Amino acid sequence: MCVGGIHEEITVGASLHDRAVISDLVSRVRELSEQPFNEVRRRRWRKCNSLGVTPWADVGKCAEKIGGRYSISWRPNPAHLAGDFNEAFIRSYLRHGLAALKGCAFHVFLKDIHSCGGRPERLTRWTQILNEEIERLWGG
Repeated sequence: MCVGGIHEEITVGASLHDRAVISDLVSRVRELSEQPFNEVRRRRWRKCNSLGVTPWADVGKCAEKIGGRYSISWRPNPAHLAGDFNEAFIRSYLRHGLAALKGCAFHVFLKDIHSCGGRPERLTRWTQILNEEIERLWGG
């Protein structure tokens, strides 16, 4: 369901990474947006422009099914900032996610950061790694 905020979005969670379920979700959005008998519902769904892909969803499958129909709000796993901050793993994880999203309209949204292991500089380093991988994939 669409939720309010800066933009309207639907969150695709862990149980929704299956291709058929995502296809059904997109079909339901389209179906609800075309129901003339309920103008309020129609206006609400028409505003949806972004699908949120949670850390537990398969980014590749979501990107494949969503394609260019909606913008993707990719939410990488924030747990990588706490505990063992393994830069090689983080780089590989981000590279895989970004490669899966190539060709889609998307943004990366690091959400639910409750701890960075008491080391806030990890946020800066994580962002640097992300920017390096974006440059590697899309840079000239």
